[in-house]
Amino acid sequence: MTFLDQRVTFLPPGMGAVVYGIFATSLALLWSGLRSFDGYRPIWRVQIVCVAGTAATYAGLSLVWPDGRFAMAGMFLCLSAVMVQVLRTLFTTRDRTRLVSRYLVGTALSVFLLLFLATSVIAVAAPERVLGVDNVSYSLVADQALSVLIYIGLLAMAGERAHSQVERLALTDPLTGLVNRRGIGILAERLTRLPASLHRTAAVLVCDIDRFKAINDTHGHEAGDAVLRQFATRLSGTFRRRTDIVGRWGGEEFLIVLPDTPLAEALRLAERFRRSVEETPFDLDGRPLDVTVSIGATAIPAGEDRLDPAVRRADAALYEAKSEGRNRVRLGAPEA
Repeated sequence: MTFLDQRVTFLPPGMGAVVYGIFATSLALLWSGLRSFDGYRPIWRVQIVCVAGTAATYAGLSLVWPDGRFAMAGMFLCLSAVMVQVLRTLFTTRDRTRLVSRYLVGTALSVFLLLFLATSVIAVAAPERVLGVDNVSYSLVADQALSVLIYIGLLAMAGERAHSQVERLALTDPLTGLVNRRGIGILAERLTRLPASLHRTAAVLVCDIDRFKAINDTHGHEAGDAVLRQFATRLSGTFRRRTDIVGRWGGEEFLIVLPDTPLAEALRLAERFRRSVEETPFDLDGRPLDVTVSIGATAIPAGEDRLDPAVRRADAALYEAKSEGRNRVRLGAPEA
């Protein structure tokens, strides 16, 4: 952009195509980086088209309308289209962890998008307001401020993601991928802290793989680990609501917390899982292995603000199932 006697002139077609093509490239690279950050592959073909389209739009419209106003409007609309894709990637992540820094970056980019759209309209209606000397100064200040916010937000996203991953690892059992005992306690504590009007009766199941020591002794610890992993996969397939808490309590024992679930429904699910374990052999490198499971069940009544009493009742029921011959579901007493 150049200024002669405070009259507006636009960049020549070739120079403008290069300058605005570089601007579009920076947005395309930001789009690629966000996709990579979320585990997606960059869409290089689409991004190349976006960059080339921005440059070609400015150059082509400058040749048709030499005053440049339509070239500016078309170029900013192309940049807006790229920005929409950046924002879409930013806010439609498959990562369940909603990083606060995403919203910082998204807010700054949204302001850029609004400025792009507004500028494309004003460039046609009043081009002198787009490229007036005072307005250019204001634009530079706004651009620098928003760029700093984006830069800080992107750095914070990396740090926040690393922190959340460390926290997740601390609450995850490395063998099965389920939450560990500490994770179960934290998640269940959030449930029991709900007001009684929101926290209706929940159910607790304690599952124990029958004669697991014999599996390790006979087939080796690698086989035992394979059974634990497959068992965890089957548990997750049966108790798959987003609110269900499925975790490894320790050793061959697993614990399931089912929020807002009547005890009768929990018993039905427990029996269905027990039957599926009994009827479907586990796979040990192509060799089938018959496994059974014993399950103790109980309820967490509304107003009971700790998980421990329910776990003790379910453990007592599990002990009863074991003493009666294993491979069965038993219900714990309402009170310890």
